[in-house]
Amino acid sequence: MSAPMQKPFRFLLQFFFPARCLFCRKHLPYDAEVPFCESCRLYLASLSPRELPIPAGSCLYLLDYAADIRRAILAYKFHGKAQYAKPLGELLVPLISGLGQVDVLTWAPVSALRLVGRGYDQSRLLAEAAGRILHIPVKRMLRKRRHTRRQSRTVRQDRAENVRGAYSLAVGCHPAGCRIVLIDDIVTTGSTISECCRVLTDAGAREVICVALAH
Repeated sequence: MSAPMQKPFRFLLQFFFPARCLFCRKHLPYDAEVPFCESCRLYLASLSPRELPIPAGSCLYLLDYAADIRRAILAYKFHGKAQYAKPLGELLVPLISGLGQVDVLTWAPVSALRLVGRGYDQSRLLAEAAGRILHIPVKRMLRKRRHTRRQSRTVRQDRAENVRGAYSLAVGCHPAGCRIVLIDDIVTTGSTISECCRVLTDAGAREVICVALAH
């Protein structure tokens, strides 16, 4: 489509299928470059990385898992909104870019059963979106070797036991000597990401830095 035709086409598309802010759901102008309204953009620009104590040490995160943000992440994770991966993953860029030299990005994987049911691994897509901007390799370094109950449906005191031994190194993975950023979508108690961190550390990773989108 030629450039002169693009604006009228986008206007008509917006008229029939109005775009909404990913978080607050306000209508966006037809020529919006990002999927956030002005208020949400200002809010996101005001945020700084925060640190949450977890069993593996600490985890950096950006968003509070509440209200509009919780709704958006739930839609992304459980209701087929894979298109949210790019804007949500790009929110991780400021957290990772301040960490200095990083050898590889990886993620806390879902089980094979959950991958079939969901159609995508939400944390993998977040890692890939961030990696494209940062020009850092994104590699599968872990596999989930047994299906577990959802952590969100497991009482806090049982979450560590629920995931203990559930992860192992992916075939062909060689983390020894690497400085790795391990990405998850949501961190609550940190049991899942800590177990993944343990596997990589036991395999010789020089450092594993845990990063999550929300807490």
